[in-house]
Amino acid sequence: DTLIYVGFCTNLCILDAPGGMRRMAPRGYRCVLLREATFGVEFPDTLADRTHTNVALRYVEAWVGYTASAADFRAGCADLAR
Repeated sequence: DTLIYVGFCTNLCILDAPGGMRRMAPRGYRCVLLREATFGVEFPDTLADRTHTNVALRYVEAWVGYTASAADFRAGCADLAR
């Protein structure tokens, strides 16, 4: 019931691929994107600040699903293992 997303193209593939967050959330999946494990398509003038990546993260949080830190994800996995 939960999908964990990581990878490149936060603002394109992560959101819009056939298994992307925008297609899976309406099907009842809880979609979670790990903030440190993704990177959006940036331009030379946006790269240093990760502008497009940060906008995509905010979009996910506001409209699509959730974001979490990698540390929180690891801690959650450790809790499940106990």
